[in-house]
Amino acid sequence: MTAQGTTLVSKAKMDPAPTGRRYPKHNQATGFRTEPLTLVLMLVEHRAAPGAGIGLARWAEAQRDAILQQIWMGTCPPGFDNPDRANHSRRMKILIVGAGPTGLTAAVELARRGIVPEIIDRKEEASTLSRAVGVLPRSLRTLTPSGVAERLLAEGVKMRNVHLYFDEKHTLELSLRNGHPDRDFGLALAQDRTEAALRDAFIRLGGRVGYGTELVGIRQEHDKVLATATGGAERTYDFVIGADGIRSVVREAVGIAFPGRDLPGNWSIADVDAENWRHPADFTACNLEGGRVAVVAPLAATRFRVISNTDDALKTLPLELNVKNVRRQGQFNISIRLVRTYRSGRVFLAGDAAHCHSPAGGRGMNLGIADAAELADRLVTDRLDGYSASRHADGKATIAASEQARRLITSTGFMRRLLSTGAGLLNRLPPLHRPFARDFLQS
Repeated sequence: MTAQGTTLVSKAKMDPAPTGRRYPKHNQATGFRTEPLTLVLMLVEHRAAPGAGIGLARWAEAQRDAILQQIWMGTCPPGFDNPDRANHSRRMKILIVGAGPTGLTAAVELARRGIVPEIIDRKEEASTLSRAVGVLPRSLRTLTPSGVAERLLAEGVKMRNVHLYFDEKHTLELSLRNGHPDRDFGLALAQDRTEAALRDAFIRLGGRVGYGTELVGIRQEHDKVLATATGGAERTYDFVIGADGIRSVVREAVGIAFPGRDLPGNWSIADVDAENWRHPADFTACNLEGGRVAVVAPLAATRFRVISNTDDALKTLPLELNVKNVRRQGQFNISIRLVRTYRSGRVFLAGDAAHCHSPAGGRGMNLGIADAAELADRLVTDRLDGYSASRHADGKATIAASEQARRLITSTGFMRRLLSTGAGLLNRLPPLHRPFARDFLQS
């Protein structure tokens, strides 16, 4: 099946007024000179400033999105000249390669602002694998305007506590309450369900996913990208987004290096149905002698993900888990990699195509969602120059945090004893839970 083009809504570019101003110079209602979109964008940028109020930042983002949506649809808010869409015949064409959470987030965020991209994936059909399971508050905030967050919240398991065991000893129950201003929990949900919610939202917004379609060639000219997919002719796009995973064809095609290292040893995973698990709605981590670790996260009421840095996650878990059915079991290796640039001309990278790290902390999918949302926003608002630097900084920080968590949970010897003592002390001092909860929820 080959992806077909979708009619796009024009991205309006404001024609200069006779005075040369980009925006109307006078607001009849207030009597003041105003540039509404400029002011709103300034407020959005202000969110990164020290002391910026979270409510102000969200208001600014909502105002910006509403203004842009009205511009695209030709019904401008007060303070704007109504652009004649007949004078804006050029339509932005964007190709997204990869229909995982990152690619689908980019597609949804563009489509809800009036730019419906094409999206292709070499898989013959949508994935049914659980893969990533954690959806953090920042991602839920990102996915709220599209309605995706509401569906995820309805389907997912709200994890409000983290349990830490040393061998079979329950040492710490860490409350996540007050760890984030939006949510007092981390959401656990199988990745295929997250993808389904995103895909359905994209379809509602007028898009479609071209499964069974693989990118086989890409080349750039100064004002366009020419891409060829299996079974099709070369097509022209304004921009291409590579969200096609660790073995990204897009990244290879444009020659972006992917430096890093592979960690020694195998990790294992098991997706199981089980009854009477002691922490059915919480995250559980077990530190064992020799640096071994086993982690259990809920996927549904009686479905769980078990991960270990050994060859067999289920055998390594020191706690009783009454497994009724094994849906999937296997091994994997971990690579720590980060591109030096997320951009080559008109081609951009996002998600695992740009970074990969250990599953410690459950931040990989969330980082990809953040990449996609920021890129979509910058495409709409024509602020592409800062994308690579911004995302590289976030990727570097996330990898550092993930590696710190991995080293901590797999610690041995003196560090393991120190961690056990500290966890026991923290368990007796609930008021100190908040900063740790904030780190876990990445607020």
